[in-house]
Amino acid sequence: MEEKNRMIEQLKGLGVDFEASEFAASSAENTKAQFVDEVDEFIHSLDFMRLGQAVSHGQWQSAGMKVAKMSAKAKSLGCVGLERQFAGIRGAINRRNSEEALHILALIITKRVRIVTFYQNVKSENTKALFYEERNEYEEK
Repeated sequence: MEEKNRMIEQLKGLGVDFEASEFAASSAENTKAQFVDEVDEFIHSLDFMRLGQAVSHGQWQSAGMKVAKMSAKAKSLGCVGLERQFAGIRGAINRRNSEEALHILALIITKRVRIVTFYQNVKSENTKALFYEERNEYEEK
């Protein structure tokens, strides 16, 4: 549980606020773990790539629907930084301005990469810790 609290604090620095999410109202034991897993799933989803493809190919209706879906998910997860960017790209899509939409998409991808890197670092630390625990147990025998 201590680890999940630490992860939530670090995610807050990346623009993902647990208190702004729909999970904050829940009092269940595994709420924080579920929150961390949901953010991980959203950030690693292929929706970001599909949005980029739709914008690049001028498929405005598809891009608009994808942004609406992603924006709702970001809001429910408390991704405050991404919410603002999704509002901006939604406006660019409504104006059919591909240059502006691609620019905002680049900002979204930059934020996404920072969060993905955070998750990779956490998983790497956990893997190293497991390796050293197993190694120490083996050496003790």
